[in-house]
Amino acid sequence: MNSSVPKQFLTLGEKTVLYHTLQKFLKTPAISEIIIVTAPEMADSELLRMSLPPSSSKPIHIVMGGKRRQDSVYNGLKAVNHGSAIVSIHDAVRPFIRPETISTAIDLCSQYDGVIVATPTTNTLKEVHDHLIVKTVNRELIWQAQTPQTFRLAILLKAYEQAYHDGVTVTDDAGLVERIGGRIRVIAGDSWNIKITSRQDLILAQSIFEKGLG
Repeated sequence: MNSSVPKQFLTLGEKTVLYHTLQKFLKTPAISEIIIVTAPEMADSELLRMSLPPSSSKPIHIVMGGKRRQDSVYNGLKAVNHGSAIVSIHDAVRPFIRPETISTAIDLCSQYDGVIVATPTTNTLKEVHDHLIVKTVNRELIWQAQTPQTFRLAILLKAYEQAYHDGVTVTDDAGLVERIGGRIRVIAGDSWNIKITSRQDLILAQSIFEKGLG
């Protein structure tokens, strides 16, 4: 991003990206609490304070992150209210997730161990080794994972504990649940649910926000 401000604290309109993301979960009836996992140096920052709503009907907790994304999520999981059966994990820099999508994923967890939001790929995919094409991948079988990723809390904790026991690192939570044989449903997201990680993403996000598309 080439910015001194962490990307979740960049602004869309007059509010930070994180503020807009939080609003989508606050508007989702099935969400009972929100846990923000953040770098320790940001936990008491003005940037974080200005990202929080002035008042909230749902408790919002701040938890310290770890070295890896995996460690940060695990720290968040350990802070979840013990009465919760389902947890939804989301990237702070995806502010255009729709509350109805969050709700659908939560509802489907009554039938599956987990539910992730994803979109079918539209590009032709090539497997490449040393800059040479090995084969063309059947794109009809390939989906691009987004967030939220929603799980039954018990099985996700079991998956994390097994991963730490085995010394395994993966890039998303579904990968850990897959390792222990969990059944994970995929539901279609939409192209507006972008992850803001580059300057180009921020330009697109400003356009989505201004047009009210997300």
